[in-house]
Amino acid sequence: MIKLKQKGFQVDDATIKDIVQWLSKEFNVSIFTHPRYFANTLLGWECDIHIFSEDTKSKYNVVGRHDREKDALIKGIEYVLENIIKS
Repeated sequence: MIKLKQKGFQVDDATIKDIVQWLSKEFNVSIFTHPRYFANTLLGWECDIHIFSEDTKSKYNVVGRHDREKDALIKGIEYVLENIIKS
């Protein structure tokens, strides 16, 4: 939460959805989670990052695989704050 405050986000009563929407609006970064299956068995959740700028860039499965979608999304947010948004 400290990194979010440093970037200008109002943390009070915010949901993960609020944080993802704010990152998209303020920094043109979208975070997507998706399940990974093999033979109809859920292996876990992965997270992709899309950076919309002059040169659209995508990063796939940036935080590994997680048992819960929420965990993958939180790790994706942390990844963006630490590696994408430098200022």
